[in-house]
Amino acid sequence: MEKQYSFSDKKILIVDGQRSYQTLLKTMLENFGATHIFSANSGESALHACQKQFFDIFLVTYSLGNGKNGAQLLEELRENNCIDPASLYFIISGDNNREIVLNALETEPDDFLTKPFSQKQLKTRITKAYQKRQELLPVYIALAEKQYERAIEACKEYLHQSSRCQILCHSLIIESYIQLKDYKNAREHLLEFASTLQQSWCQTTLGRIEYLLGNYAHAIEMLQVVINNHPLVLNAYVTLALSYRDSGQLKHALDIIQKANDLSPLSLNRQQITAELALESHHYALTRNTFGKILQLTRQSFHKSPGHLCNFIRSLIDEAHNESDLYRKNRLLQEVNAVLFKARLEEGAIQDFDFDAFEGLSQARIFIVKGERLQAKRVLFSTNEQYLEAPTQVSNALLPDTYLTLHNIGEYEYAFIFAEELKKRDQIDRFALKAVHDIAENPEHQSTLENIRHLNQLGIIAYGCQDYIKARQYFKKALKLTPGNIELTLNKIQAIIRNLESKDKLPPNELEECKLDIRSISGLKLNKTNTLRLKSLSSEFQALFRQNES
Repeated sequence: MEKQYSFSDKKILIVDGQRSYQTLLKTMLENFGATHIFSANSGESALHACQKQFFDIFLVTYSLGNGKNGAQLLEELRENNCIDPASLYFIISGDNNREIVLNALETEPDDFLTKPFSQKQLKTRITKAYQKRQELLPVYIALAEKQYERAIEACKEYLHQSSRCQILCHSLIIESYIQLKDYKNAREHLLEFASTLQQSWCQTTLGRIEYLLGNYAHAIEMLQVVINNHPLVLNAYVTLALSYRDSGQLKHALDIIQKANDLSPLSLNRQQITAELALESHHYALTRNTFGKILQLTRQSFHKSPGHLCNFIRSLIDEAHNESDLYRKNRLLQEVNAVLFKARLEEGAIQDFDFDAFEGLSQARIFIVKGERLQAKRVLFSTNEQYLEAPTQVSNALLPDTYLTLHNIGEYEYAFIFAEELKKRDQIDRFALKAVHDIAENPEHQSTLENIRHLNQLGIIAYGCQDYIKARQYFKKALKLTPGNIELTLNKIQAIIRNLESKDKLPPNELEECKLDIRSISGLKLNKTNTLRLKSLSSEFQALFRQNES
């Protein structure tokens, strides 16, 4: 006999921005016997209410104005353990827009209700969802606790007693095996009960298992059939794209994932996969476009992070750097400033994110793209002075871009310190880390860096042997590889001054060269060691200059 659902002792939360619709739902629920009914007019207020008490039923409208939507609220409630495994969550929408429907269903609520619906329909849907959840409650509890072996045993025990929810049970067993990375048992169980499972789900999951087992060709063959026959099965697109990528067919992978995004662009996971593929393909416009979408998708969700802004700004600057058309390049750089202006009210409000420092990094990189390396240094050293001598104080969000900017302006000694700090950190954004690795592990970069170090060392050796002319030549050659490098510039100035000191008559060209070198780094907010060194060398040069004038 089916359990009858009693509303009288249940706590119910209605989340809708319209008071009139809250009243309509409340009246329906009161007619069912409900007495503990609460309302919230936004996702934020609903989350606040759920932090104070648990609810048995959630009736949530998908579109909740400017804040998080009903699907994002469900994700955040799960993330914060604010929804009990026994609770029922319904997403309601008056909009049959495909993007909204698919996005809502992908978060796997207990049901999706389309307005308008009758009082009888609402009660029927709640009752059916309750019966299904109650019958498999031990399984849902185990899954919520990520106890997948226990979930499998609970499913098998239920199947011995009843056949009512066998399709769902078998699918949960297979998914639990996958979570345990026991792909062979997942495949065996799926094949054994394939005839009882929904065809498109069965084929999609089998394709996913084949992919996880490394059988890319087989996975591609199966999943292509699924997409041809069932074009709205979005999970099939994701696994097919990954199968193409891992088999070396990057263009096909991009084509497939973009088709999925055309159907439903609101999935954060798919957009992140798209960003990965675009980066691997060096498709700068798609990378920028995708990171822009990720930033917008996450701003009202618990995924909000300054890292998404950093990725978007980095992608804009990278595209500008690789753009040959001057008009297009300048438009991209203008967009950087427009994004930063708006972001000050969003990411600028995040407590542990130094927005001013990030803006300084971004402006420095804009000057680098414009070819104004000296101005880039001035901006970087003035806006990030407090961090350049204390990399341990730099946040995880800023650390990768600080390294990248220092590298781009040729300050490799500083950059090396930040690279070492990165190695000690956990939870660095994976896209930012990839940008760092792409540079740090680039053979051409490593070769250039080795040449710079070698020339600098030869210069130091020559200086130690009092061969100041040769020392200057070595430092000059090194500076051709990294123009304006502070350490090398100071070394070169010092070699010129020592050479000038040995001459009765000072050559005008060397005097001018030394003066220009000093001027190029004067005004920069250097670290204490280099500040003292520049001050000392400047005094020595001024003394020589006055001596020459007299």
